[in-house]
Amino acid sequence: MPALEILGGYVTAPSTTLTALTMGSGNSLTIRNAPFETDIRLIQAWAMNQTAGILRIRSPRLHDNVQGIRTRVPATTPRELLPRGHRQKLITQDDLIVEQSGSATTGDIEMAFLLIHYAELPGIMARMVAQAERARQGAAPKPQPNPWIVQ
Repeated sequence: MPALEILGGYVTAPSTTLTALTMGSGNSLTIRNAPFETDIRLIQAWAMNQTAGILRIRSPRLHDNVQGIRTRVPATTPRELLPRGHRQKLITQDDLIVEQSGSATTGDIEMAFLLIHYAELPGIMARMVAQAERARQGAAPKPQPNPWIVQ
């Protein structure tokens, strides 16, 4: 089964210098370990800046390790930064480098988010069982009346 992952991070007052993101708790820019032939894609990126800036996504395994994907970020308006239908292929265990520029005002926080799609991701994939199969196994839940519905 496929899996989606949103990675988020921030920089504080980076000015015009492209500054590496500090990732949010539990997030890492290392692509998860999936089977080698798994199709892994960067689907979309968003950013929220106090002033206009740049978001750059690069990696030693992308086509261009110097600039990679570089896009302008408008001020105060979070929006999709990659064209619709864009699907940048990524490789398992690759370390992305995400940098952002923006406001130079002390305390201003600029944020960025990436949406990663994994065609197959063991350990995270949902294991779903139809209710009929669950009933066959003898573990079907008994229907409970809804206390919020007046009969």
